[in-house]
Amino acid sequence: MKDWKQAYQLAMNELRTSKMNYIGSMFLYLLISLFVLVFDGKAKMIGWTINDIFLIVIFCFAPYYLKPKEFQLQKVSGELWAVPSVVWLKTLPIKENVIIWSRLIIYSFYSLPPQIILLVALYTISPDYRELMPPTNYIIFSIIWLALGISIGFSMAASDVGDLINLKSISIAIITIIASIALFIFIFYRLLDDGLVKWTIFIAQDWPVLSIIISIIATVLSIKYWLHYMKKQMKKLDYL
Repeated sequence: MKDWKQAYQLAMNELRTSKMNYIGSMFLYLLISLFVLVFDGKAKMIGWTINDIFLIVIFCFAPYYLKPKEFQLQKVSGELWAVPSVVWLKTLPIKENVIIWSRLIIYSFYSLPPQIILLVALYTISPDYRELMPPTNYIIFSIIWLALGISIGFSMAASDVGDLINLKSISIAIITIIASIALFIFIFYRLLDDGLVKWTIFIAQDWPVLSIIISIIATVLSIKYWLHYMKKQMKKLDYL
């Protein structure tokens, strides 16, 4: 409990230093997200393909870039890239566990509030989503996407602790991204004949209880995985 409180205090200190940026970034995030999703929101194949791309970016990657540049990944020295505040905290008598949890808390503040507001506004503004789902099913749909946002999005928070960026790591990253995109397209547009958004709508409507259970389990497991990953990275890297 003491570690958790200290992690929360560290997170709040960083958020306070960028309070105006946080408000401005959240407003811009919501404005752009609503525009592209409502403008696109027709249930045609090309439309839902675009919706897939937008929702994945909005929920899994965009929140990280709401942070001020000084709190994003930067070159520290040589091949080491990390968030400068993490490097500085490593020089202080603070437990690694506290630093790690503070990064996840910060990311959660940048992701969850605007995403929840976005989901509420999207259902209120877009008639297409209201036609596809009653409110109860839309809540389950929202839970699924929030879980996806945490499960995948925490990979961005995990990158705060740093990594060695070189030709080998860049090549591996590019191959991984291309393979992931190819697998995604093959599964949802070849095997299943529909996009991720349509499938999450279908699952939310047909298996609501199971959807909630799986979303909770996936969220818990992903948090455990990223905590383990961050601890492993911090032990491996030389921040000095």
